[in-house]
Amino acid sequence: MGQYKGFVPCEPKNATIVYHYVQRPVIASPIQYPGVFTPSNNVGIIACNLLQGNGDLTFKFLDSFNIHNHQLIRLDSTLPYAVLITNFHNTNDDRTEPYKISSQAYNQMDSSGWKSKRVIFGDDPHGCPNLTTEIKGYTIQENAILIESGGEPERDVTDFCMTFNPLIKYDDTITFSITETANDETSINEIAMFQATVEKGREVAVTGDGNTIDYIPDPSKTKATLNNLDISEKLSLKDNETEKIKKGDKLLIEFDRVNDEDLIVLRIRTIGIKNHDGAMVTTSTGENIKLKFRNGFDMVVIEPGKKPFNGFELEALQELEVDQVLIVKNEKTSVVKQLKLLDAFNDQGNVNKLISYTDKHYAYVSNGNPLTFNFENVKDPGKEVFYYFKFEGRYEASSEGNGKISGDSEKKYEFNLFENQPNPFNPVTKIRYEIPEAGLVKLTVYDISGREIKTLVDEFKAAGIHESVFDGSNLASGVYFYKLHTAMNNTTKRMILIK
Repeated sequence: MGQYKGFVPCEPKNATIVYHYVQRPVIASPIQYPGVFTPSNNVGIIACNLLQGNGDLTFKFLDSFNIHNHQLIRLDSTLPYAVLITNFHNTNDDRTEPYKISSQAYNQMDSSGWKSKRVIFGDDPHGCPNLTTEIKGYTIQENAILIESGGEPERDVTDFCMTFNPLIKYDDTITFSITETANDETSINEIAMFQATVEKGREVAVTGDGNTIDYIPDPSKTKATLNNLDISEKLSLKDNETEKIKKGDKLLIEFDRVNDEDLIVLRIRTIGIKNHDGAMVTTSTGENIKLKFRNGFDMVVIEPGKKPFNGFELEALQELEVDQVLIVKNEKTSVVKQLKLLDAFNDQGNVNKLISYTDKHYAYVSNGNPLTFNFENVKDPGKEVFYYFKFEGRYEASSEGNGKISGDSEKKYEFNLFENQPNPFNPVTKIRYEIPEAGLVKLTVYDISGREIKTLVDEFKAAGIHESVFDGSNLASGVYFYKLHTAMNNTTKRMILIK
């Protein structure tokens, strides 16, 4: 490849020439996460959308038309993303502005060139509970969940919700939370997380029944008309170039192919109230299907019962924003794995047993009492990787905090030392522990030789869940141990510092 790497003396017959193929990078438009920036959810990620490329990849980000002084924070050039902190002061009432971000990938072979996208801004969503995560110390609200619950007491619903966090595939541990910002009370019966992998060029969505479909997006034969205006090109790609549909407007979709296996896939969100009906879809065969949508963009799969059909009409029952409309065939090539639940906790303590099964034992979420859960990731860098959750439970309106405990009138805690988060870490990690009764607690960090590095806690603690932060800035990379000791129990776990 024209690069001298040194030599190792050997007999010619034992010599082998080895070629390392470096592929030129190719990218699509950058990915915005979350799908909409709002005044209360104004921090997120802009990711370079790498379609192909390997070798020593580096990435660049630029912005333009920055009339409101948003902050694009460029990180290490080897990371395919940048942090965006948006500024909502003096923005237009309709939250629109020509703010664009461009990304580029390059390696030792070539550059991808620049690709741009317009950043989407919006108002704060109506309703909760919400799925949230933390990135670079910032809490990011991704989407609403349990949208079919409608606030009805004693009625559990099952909700399959995709996550569009572009950084998940790089993490060993996937961490999310369910949060409440209103006076509602959410009861979670079960949480499961799934990973679907497909070949490059395919995409994945999940139906309302939890069935995974994979498809090759081909918008070329689909025609979209709104108020006699052809908007087919605007709705052809998942590119955040969206069309707002007012209440009462009708979007007409026509396509050439007629097939018994055809499905409808929409990338869409509601600007109104998420637990109200968002649209009525009427297929060309006369079938009527009512739909609810989330406040953040979501991939919605519609499986008409009457087939074949050659189009449909979508009537907006409240204001909507549409990014993509596709008619697809399920290729049935995806490989789906259920990820391992590592840890789940809220004010009740460790609730793994409460959310692992559909058994009417609940973990509870209220304003100020989030439910946080961690899953073990299974990395597959050679594939396209998609993730989705299964939630079973409900929320109901209340003017008071719930303070409920499944089957008990008061909190009960166990002795437990949780895995530090993140792990591996650089250089800071959080260590959480649970003690069943008040008493003296000692939490100590040791190196691999058993030498004490630091005592994090050595004091009297009340029963419950506690958290301590360990900073390894002055330590070398390697394996370390942390030990929790009380009068009745002690246990030790391992953590890895990587610099």
